[in-house]
Amino acid sequence: MQAEARFLRGMMYADLAHFYGDVPLILKTLPLSEAKVTRTAKDQVLAAAIDDFNFASANLPASYTGADVGRATKGAALAFKTRLYLYNEKWTEAAAAAKEVMDLNQYRLFADYEGLFKEENENNVEVIFDIQYIRNLRPQPWPSTALSFSEWPTPGVTSDIIDAYYMKNGKSINAGNSGYNEQDPFINRDPRLSATLVLPGSQYGNVKFIPASDGQITGARPRKYADISNTDKNNCGLNYILMRYADILLMRAEALIESGNTGKEVYDLVNMVRTRSSVNMPAIENAEGSGLSKEQLREIVRHERRVEFAVEGTRYSDMRRWKLESAVKDVYGYDISKLSDPSDPSKWVFARLKADTRSFDPSKGWLWPIPLDEIQSNSNLKQNPGY
Repeated sequence: MQAEARFLRGMMYADLAHFYGDVPLILKTLPLSEAKVTRTAKDQVLAAAIDDFNFASANLPASYTGADVGRATKGAALAFKTRLYLYNEKWTEAAAAAKEVMDLNQYRLFADYEGLFKEENENNVEVIFDIQYIRNLRPQPWPSTALSFSEWPTPGVTSDIIDAYYMKNGKSINAGNSGYNEQDPFINRDPRLSATLVLPGSQYGNVKFIPASDGQITGARPRKYADISNTDKNNCGLNYILMRYADILLMRAEALIESGNTGKEVYDLVNMVRTRSSVNMPAIENAEGSGLSKEQLREIVRHERRVEFAVEGTRYSDMRRWKLESAVKDVYGYDISKLSDPSDPSKWVFARLKADTRSFDPSKGWLWPIPLDEIQSNSNLKQNPGY
């Protein structure tokens, strides 16, 4: 239990430091007289989290069986240590930690990309750590079931992420001779697009998704974690994955690139993800013949992370750590609601609809504000700049 507790504490402090910077580091029970703590320097917080991950990885088993499946393992501790190092640009350490996970020989890519996110395939060989939900015991609080389109609408998906998926031939939709047709925009695309999103006119269980019929202004919804076969919206047992093996492969690839190692292994790591049998996207060329630069490989890995992990909660952190201010864009979707017969996909004319305006203030936006109630209850806590 102590090793699991240390693992979870490491996870929480790694996240707190990532979002807030300096945060109070409390490693023991404090008396009330010492409750008004100050913020601890981020480097010290991260060092404590690494110590927790090291303790956990040294004391947790490599795997569990039976009713214990889903508990934290050695691989989970090493994987989240990898993420901590990567998020804080400790490239050599991140590459080494990722290699430790790989060398456990406990994980591999699950062949069916879409099936990764279905309840019947839970706890598969790609899952390193997830949130375990159990029907009739601890169900998901917000399941994306077949009923959710009308009762609990799932988030809208923007055209920006849809456009990010390449064609099956490996070309961007904006590349010359890519084969992209803006009036039939979803054909011959990276298979992860249709596996990740419910697109206009696509099948969702036994129904065809017609955005105009449910008020979804961006025209697309997440398919990942959509428990289509479940008709009880209050009793979903679908687990939510927090870390999977594809992330380890791409984190090691990124860490190698940023540390100046652009050799064959980087290509192999990326290609393992993009050429799995259910995805089968073209491999990037082998290092010996390609001459790709560090900057080109960086963009390849960043693109791969975006489409591989879409709707899995990693994009926001990636944007922050890469300082992608340019990625903050106005929100556009597909507008088919004004057509004379929106129920007939053969008559659709795809047009972009501006759904929202976004802005970003780089003077403060890279860190979250300390919650006001925390500051009001503890005058020793100082606010982040700009808030």
